[in-house]
Amino acid sequence: SEYDTIDNIHSQFAITKDKIPFIERFHFYGEIMKGNKKFRVNRINAQTDSATITLYNHHQGYATPNEKEDWNNLEIRLEKLFTFNDTLFYHVTNDWYKKGRTRIFNDDFILSTNNELANEVESSLKVGDTLKIVLGLQPNVGKIYTATGGWGKIVNAGKNFVDSCVIKEGIFQKFSETKHPRSGIGFSKEKDKLYLFAIDGRQEFSKGVSLKRFAEIMLSEGVYEGINFDGGGSTTLVINNKIVNSPSDKTGERAVGVALLIIKNK
Repeated sequence: SEYDTIDNIHSQFAITKDKIPFIERFHFYGEIMKGNKKFRVNRINAQTDSATITLYNHHQGYATPNEKEDWNNLEIRLEKLFTFNDTLFYHVTNDWYKKGRTRIFNDDFILSTNNELANEVESSLKVGDTLKIVLGLQPNVGKIYTATGGWGKIVNAGKNFVDSCVIKEGIFQKFSETKHPRSGIGFSKEKDKLYLFAIDGRQEFSKGVSLKRFAEIMLSEGVYEGINFDGGGSTTLVINNKIVNSPSDKTGERAVGVALLIIKNK
């Protein structure tokens, strides 16, 4: 299909600890290093694919998940030594396992790999080795304070970016062109102003807007970079504990898993 070559990394809105906003297509990267030998870390706390490496920590829960019984599985407990800047230093323990459900303790990592990569890891590491681990996001914009995902970046460098984001982020044409309630956020060219948007829809007084129209509205308000969030029945704007828009669900405000809060420091 037309989406086969799309990497499907959606845009995210983020604010760094220096209070600078960004809208980027962030993606995870990680490396484990022993001398000149490097292994790529493919994911954190997510089920391992074939011939990849996952690191599990206590956020995964009590133990690592079950692994496929017909795979050549390897799980190694790594014990934390210390942190220096953005580099983690871990010690290879003598806890090596050939199946999943490995118990996770405190600051430990469980290095989980399988199949041909398991053989390479097993031959490269030994008990007592010190490993350097670097984990982060690309592009590197500094330390991120908070971030939330969207679909997708509809204003870029002060221009309507919908046609490009439809291709880059795999947005379905129907979703882009149909009028829906919309939620979004943007910021000025100087990155010193935030703009929050909640557009009602699916109701008699408001049908909603397409993504292109949403981008035009953002631009008219002075947005230089803008992102579309989950809209539809999730579109809700609350100010001082009061809903100030009209959510489209007949039951009113919808329960959602993620919300963006702006709180004034006292």
